[in-house]
Amino acid sequence: MSPGPRLGAWLLVALVAASGCTTTRRPETATTPVADPRAFLQSRTRFDLAGRLAGAVGGEGFNAQLQMQQRDARSELVLRSPLGFGSATIRTDGESLEYRSSRGERLSGAEGMAAVAARLGFEPPVRSLRYWLLGVPDPASPSTAIASAPPAGAAFEQDGWRVTVGETRSTALPAGTIDLPRRVTLERPPVRLRVVVDTWKLDR
Repeated sequence: MSPGPRLGAWLLVALVAASGCTTTRRPETATTPVADPRAFLQSRTRFDLAGRLAGAVGGEGFNAQLQMQQRDARSELVLRSPLGFGSATIRTDGESLEYRSSRGERLSGAEGMAAVAARLGFEPPVRSLRYWLLGVPDPASPSTAIASAPPAGAAFEQDGWRVTVGETRSTALPAGTIDLPRRVTLERPPVRLRVVVDTWKLDR
């Protein structure tokens, strides 16, 4: 029997398989900028970041490793070694708050916020932090843009805080490229916080 027809059949199968692989290939990231970066970032409901936090309250300072996880309205922040008391976890949905320490403390509501304020020396802006670390205002309240922002970043005032994005990093996503903050400074005298973000993981 001639091997011609059998060889032709195998070639046909190989071509079909290759075609199938091509159609299931994951879409590549876009190279054009996101059309409306502010609206895009304000609409992110799922992201993770890891970095470092340096804070100063009056003449007192502290440093901590920072991890944040955002899932819909729920934020979870983990601070490691702030003020030398181990680690602390803060969970909030923008309305309620829960505080846990590495020493077994677990407080919620007003008691939880009081514990956080006592440890840090100020009451953190937990409701808006999820937006500010992305470099955009919280859409739930008015904000004012500041013209003297660094060339590579942005600055605005909201709820008594000044938020300055001093450095950004271009990141490619399927929706397009977007500048994500690398350094963010939050100020409300006598409090000054500087966050350096080492890694971002955004929803697609």
